[in-house]
Amino acid sequence: MASAAGYVGEGPSAESRFERNVPYQSGVRWGIFSDDPINDLGSKATMPTSAALIEGYRQIIAKAHARRIRFLCSTLTPFEGSNGWKPAGKSARREVNALLVDGKSGCDAIVDQDAATHDPALPRKFPSAYDGGDHHSSE
Repeated sequence: MASAAGYVGEGPSAESRFERNVPYQSGVRWGIFSDDPINDLGSKATMPTSAALIEGYRQIIAKAHARRIRFLCSTLTPFEGSNGWKPAGKSARREVNALLVDGKSGCDAIVDQDAATHDPALPRKFPSAYDGGDHHSSE
């Protein structure tokens, strides 16, 4: 996800992909932004701050709203234990999720993927039955 600070992970930014793919689809009324920044937090590149990720969200949401496209966002899923996990990523993920669930993000709807994917008995982990091998887990 690119931000005002210019951060781009290992591939095209979410903002550039949005510009390229969403507004030009015939009849599009909703955009869905699902878990994309988790890749940036686990990237081999310099990890973005939560402020940079939040600014990136706000830029994409504003672009969608300017085109009368409603925007659905999802909280970031657990990723501790994955190869790219860093302690700072845990904090950034928590701050992004807090913004999304408190209703101040500008998103038109929220899917709480974090709540839906962590193991109730071990909230720091995905249930082992659903871990596809990348070892995502909650903080």
